[in-house]
Amino acid sequence: LLRLPGELPADVEDAWLVLHLLFETIWKHRFIYRDLNDLLSRNRRLETHFKRLLARKTEAARALCTGLARRGEMIANEQEIDTLATNMVVVATYWLSFEY
Repeated sequence: LLRLPGELPADVEDAWLVLHLLFETIWKHRFIYRDLNDLLSRNRRLETHFKRLLARKTEAARALCTGLARRGEMIANEQEIDTLATNMVVVATYWLSFEY
């Protein structure tokens, strides 16, 4: 899910599809995400793996945003893309905790 298809830069449809599938996957595994901080604090191995997952999510979000910028569908410099990618991951990862 965190790999973008092909060599072409992502477009708006790619971004929508990836985000939609990501939220569906998180919802499917919501038992993990519901109280994520507590779960990770109790299991060091899971915490280590989850940090890698967060890094992959951030890289995928960065690639989506970079693709949108290259296609002219978004105006953002590298710093803004990094900030947006981080924010996308925070929202995508912790929205269930916020909801509860």
